[in-house]
Amino acid sequence: MPSFRTIASILFSIGLTHAAAGGELQSPVAKIELQDNDTLVFLGDSITHQCLYTQYVEDYFYTRYPSTRIHFHNAGVGGDKAQDALIRFDQDVASFKPKYITVLLGMNDGRYQHFNHDVFGTYEKDMTALLGRIAETGATTVLMSPTMFDAGAAKLKNSGWLKDRPDAIAYYNGVLAFYGAWLREQATDRGLGFVDLYSPLNRITFEQRKSDPSFTLVADSVHPGANGQVVMAYAILEQMHANRNVSALSAHRAGKGWRVRAGDTGKVTQVEGDDRSLHFTFHADALPWVLPAEAKLGYALTKAGHKLSNERLVVRGLKPGRYQVKIDGVLIGTYATTKLATRVELQSNPRTPQYQQALKVAALNAERNEKAIRPLRNLWRDMKVRRMKKDSEAEAYKEFTATFDARVAEVHRLAEEYEDKIYAANQTAPRRYEISRVETESLFNGKKLDGWVIENDGRFSVRDGRLFVDKGTGWLRSAREYGDFVLEMDFRFLEKEANSGIFVRTGPTSKNDDKGWPDNGYQIQCMDTLTGDYPLGTMIPYGAPPFVHESDLDALADAYRPTKQWNHYEITCVGERLTVKLNGRTITTAHDIKNLRGHVGIQAELGLLEFRNIRISVLD
Repeated sequence: MPSFRTIASILFSIGLTHAAAGGELQSPVAKIELQDNDTLVFLGDSITHQCLYTQYVEDYFYTRYPSTRIHFHNAGVGGDKAQDALIRFDQDVASFKPKYITVLLGMNDGRYQHFNHDVFGTYEKDMTALLGRIAETGATTVLMSPTMFDAGAAKLKNSGWLKDRPDAIAYYNGVLAFYGAWLREQATDRGLGFVDLYSPLNRITFEQRKSDPSFTLVADSVHPGANGQVVMAYAILEQMHANRNVSALSAHRAGKGWRVRAGDTGKVTQVEGDDRSLHFTFHADALPWVLPAEAKLGYALTKAGHKLSNERLVVRGLKPGRYQVKIDGVLIGTYATTKLATRVELQSNPRTPQYQQALKVAALNAERNEKAIRPLRNLWRDMKVRRMKKDSEAEAYKEFTATFDARVAEVHRLAEEYEDKIYAANQTAPRRYEISRVETESLFNGKKLDGWVIENDGRFSVRDGRLFVDKGTGWLRSAREYGDFVLEMDFRFLEKEANSGIFVRTGPTSKNDDKGWPDNGYQIQCMDTLTGDYPLGTMIPYGAPPFVHESDLDALADAYRPTKQWNHYEITCVGERLTVKLNGRTITTAHDIKNLRGHVGIQAELGLLEFRNIRISVLD
């Protein structure tokens, strides 16, 4: 087996070869710039055949450039090495007359073993030939490093096919780093593009394993799952300097009027307003980059929305207070003037009409890949298998090839039909923005429990201007019902593990038991704990229809203030969605909330608590 010194000497000799070659160096390609009717081909192996990172890159271009008709062709085949790509190059790549070709090959070429100079020599020879073929087409090459081989996942899962390959587990991730370094040198010498996929996958995995040793983006050690493929897509777009902005709306009050600008991201018209409101129409040039739900974690880990899909709204000049923002009549959030004046980012807000439109585009493209692109790649995979057996199974090979072109043409037609549907669905439209002041109503005056009803002998009282909860049972119910609102309050636990809860959209009746709590509503946990089934800030159903929710326990740990310190809740209910913020950090998000109206309330249970500054902003 080659030692580290042997591999280092190979790297050094590569450097000497390049230096000795002399001549002028060329600048590597820095951007992928696609114009109307240009084609981008993704050439690769099974990782490309998965139709995921390719799909997510397509989603970006479909939503960022809806007025530019761009074509994409996935040319990935499972199990391929560079030599295999050469065999099908003319029909599967060159025939599409691409402007750019990304190349992701190398995972299989290293043969899942310790570094072997002869094996690498074959890869070098075949990749050099492939680069020559691409150059003949006039296309621009963007080389991509092999992705990571996750030895940790292999050890955790004791993968069957790797049991007899100890060298793969011990060394193969390092071997792939060498292959990627060679590709980067080729890109530098030849003036090609290069994307490092290896480093971000390894970096994120390493960082996440500090808190979760079993974390992986590559469950089978070789093929990144959806979240890993988002990391890949992000790396391609970020390293190829993709356009980062969707829209940049900036509104300033000038005298008695308003000036709203969008830079080069769209057109603003019909501006009107005063010191308490602002209305305008904005026709954006692009939609946000939205991906399917299975890619959510990868999107968050890369901060892809903020970095590559920024949709900003800044409003300065409103009177201090709280304001609701509507787009096309849909309430998308409420914000303090300080937040509006700093910046509100809309790209990941699922309530905006443009987000929902982009999500439909992503769903349509997922369907295109599932029904047309993946079947196409399966045909090419089957062709490779038939070709390998053409001598021993000559008749079967003849029958397969006789219908191959017709079947390929059929799925190409289907892909083109989907492309037409996508370009019909991704066209941007004028959106009406309405920003208006929300009046806040105090629910507790610090003196009496006016406006509240004590249910089932709950022990609630007023002490020193604060609402005091003294253990026991029952609950405190608002006299009024509310629909869409922002409920805010300060609270503190006076003793460890004190336990209460905040009820929202709750019916007026209670369970007929010794607790006497509501029998149809939703509770936000208000217990002095960060662990267990229902830590602080999480949701508990109380007889209400099922709903979907998720909580960020890391954010909870960061936001929490311990016993006897004041905490602040901000609970927003809009339509079927609910958000819980603790001390400014989003802890819980929920959707499919079917109770659209009801009372708010406070639970009595265990320990001593205090509440103050209880107020509500009604949004409907």
